[in-house]
Amino acid sequence: MYRKPESEVGSDQGLSIFAGFYPRFSDGEVQEDSIGSRVVAGFVCTGLLEGRERDSLGLGLAWSELYRGGSNQEKAFELYYRAQLSPRMSLQPDIQYIASPSGGYDDALVIGTRLQIVW
Repeated sequence: MYRKPESEVGSDQGLSIFAGFYPRFSDGEVQEDSIGSRVVAGFVCTGLLEGRERDSLGLGLAWSELYRGGSNQEKAFELYYRAQLSPRMSLQPDIQYIASPSGGYDDALVIGTRLQIVW
């Protein structure tokens, strides 16, 4: 969507967006406990901070139609920051808010972190 002007050609520094719609095509009766249509969208900004050109900040949301009773839908919101510690290692704190998990449970807040090491 947007590339930082000082970025090298082929660099991913800047703002990227993503979106997807996954419809449920049904040619008959909908099965209970099945998943219907889904939507996902969000953005990732890479190189936001000076001196941290390989770090990224992301925000995403997802919605799913469910056939389980309750609210019959699930919504999820996610925010993360991925710090590239070295060319082979990154640390990514993450926070997710899930509204009506599986369509029938209380809302959930999930906080975690991911350490990635590439061999």
